[in-house]
Amino acid sequence: MAVDDDYIRKNPSKGVYRSLKTEGAGAPPKKRIALTMTQQKNFLRFISKSPMYSHWLPVMVVLLGTGMRVAECTGLTKNDVDLENNTISVNHNLIYRVIDGKAGFHITTPKTASGTRTIPILYPQVAEQLRTLIEVMDTLYPEDLVMNGYHGFLFRNREGYFLSAHNINRAIQRISIAYNAEEMDQAELEDREPELLPHFSVHNMRHTFCTRLCESTNDIKFIQQVMGHADFSTTMDIYTHITQENMREKAEAIKGNLVLM
Repeated sequence: MAVDDDYIRKNPSKGVYRSLKTEGAGAPPKKRIALTMTQQKNFLRFISKSPMYSHWLPVMVVLLGTGMRVAECTGLTKNDVDLENNTISVNHNLIYRVIDGKAGFHITTPKTASGTRTIPILYPQVAEQLRTLIEVMDTLYPEDLVMNGYHGFLFRNREGYFLSAHNINRAIQRISIAYNAEEMDQAELEDREPELLPHFSVHNMRHTFCTRLCESTNDIKFIQQVMGHADFSTTMDIYTHITQENMREKAEAIKGNLVLM
């Protein structure tokens, strides 16, 4: 703000976080959790078959199938979706914050130029969920929500109001607990080890999508553009970590079949 108001010529703290990261002086980064392919499928299949949680399927599919940040996803409007060209325009965020002493929802623009982007719809299930939602949204939500000129918001809570990250995280927790309880009972009946879901949050769904992307392509620039990473090193760090993990798994899988002499 001081730079914008011409009180100072440049921001002395610019690049501090990057320096801490590259020099190793900052706190060690937390290990990112990504769902395995099996966990991802089990999570979504459980939701789709559950009478109690099936209304959460559209937003969970879009989060896991696009890698959008939660504020980008909850702020998604009908006008942002182009099903003819299979793309989504990411150009604003819906956040819940205390601003000027008032708590509430606000529209903000992406922090960096790379955050504003058009991403491809890579999974047909994402297009299917969005198409169905757009077709029924006028019936589901007769009263349109308008915020800073944006309207036609696709994801709402049960009262038809805006959806927050907190709402989604609570839903993930409840769904995971219900799934794990059912899976443990089923595994006991079938005399096998249960395939349980780990504790995870909405941000881990973004990392899960990024993991699937890194497993599918080595085009780092494409991954960076889809994810909206401002810093190329962020994409490179994730890609390197994931590919190294995959190499270890593949090595363990094939080394028993290799004979040198």
